Amino acid sequence: MKKITLLIFLGILVIAVGCNQSQEPNSLETTSSENEISINKKSQVKLNPTTLSLDEIENTKCGEGLAKTLFAGQHINVGTLLVSNDDSNLYVTYKTDGNWFLTESHLYVGSYNNLPLNGGGNPKIGNFPYHGDHEKVNEYTFTIPLNQINKDASGCFVVAAHGVVKEYINGEATSSETAWAKGDDEFPGNRWGWYITYCEEECVENKCMTAASYKMRKPENSVCYEYTDNDDNRVAWATKYSYHWLNSINYSTDLPLFANPDDCKIESGHLSVAQVDIELSDDGSELTVVYSTKPGYLLTGIDLYVGLEQTPINTDGTINNNLNDDNFIIESFDGIGKTTHTVTIPWEGPTNGNDQLIWISAQADICTSVAD
Repeated sequence: MKKITLLIFLGILVIAVGCNQSQEPNSLETTSSENEISINKKSQVKLNPTTLSLDEIENTKCGEGLAKTLFAGQHINVGTLLVSNDDSNLYVTYKTDGNWFLTESHLYVGSYNNLPLNGGGNPKIGNFPYHGDHEKVNEYTFTIPLNQINKDASGCFVVAAHGVVKEYINGEATSSETAWAKGDDEFPGNRWGWYITYCEEECVENKCMTAASYKMRKPENSVCYEYTDNDDNRVAWATKYSYHWLNSINYSTDLPLFANPDDCKIESGHLSVAQVDIELSDDGSELTVVYSTKPGYLLTGIDLYVGLEQTPINTDGTINNNLNDDNFIIESFDGIGKTTHTVTIPWEGPTNGNDQLIWISAQADICTSVAD
């Protein structure tokens, strides 16, 4: 009887082992009930580390990109998710605020049809292809080659960004929360979370040009001249203004800058891309020159002359070194475009009630900021 019982026990054991072997999962998946995170190592895609800073990404991105709020525990605003692209890569940056720090990130990028969802319509985070484990960071960027992303015919795709964030008070972690970037659409299941629809933005090569100020309404007040700047020959105009006129109440010059002048002729249909406004301070001791671009254009540098001489150059086209250096101002903005720029110059007005002619010549380097 004991031998029969032993044989039955051994038979059951063999069957149990066999069942365990046959039911071994086909993915290495574990779940943390606290944060509802699945980690499927087989689904991860290795990426090269991001070498660009957030400022560099911002300066080289195509178009505007997206900024979405990171919510922890459904309602706690803990930061921002930034999504943008250049001509080669998609950049997805988790950026936390205050005492909140990122410790894990899980990201899906691709078509909605391939978004990992379970039968109930909830995201299978363990099947998200991009994962990161972080040592208490407040900024982390995934750089994903655009040719690696499954997009629709319009270049659009889904971004689902999940993470784990912790709040630190006095160096100690006081709480840990699941976080999602808030998109326009919720997952179809019964768990909270969102996904974002992002469309690849077209990269348009900026067109750059030179521009020079010219008083179209009263051309007799402007004098054309040429000068050399960094071995480039430039055409410019100096326009005269009366000190007393500039010092009158609410007077504004609105002097236009025209693109790519190649000779001393500007026609009425020539493209105006910016303007300068010149104002004297109330006491007449400072002259302020404000550059401002028209929509779609950015300043990348300026050449500005303000003085009592009719033109700021010698006969050979070089800058006249006998002039006050402060009155011929050349500035470069290192390729970072600006829509406005202000220059303030100390000024000594006329005495004994006399008037004074002030000559102003404003040039600029300008690039387009949007497609024409």
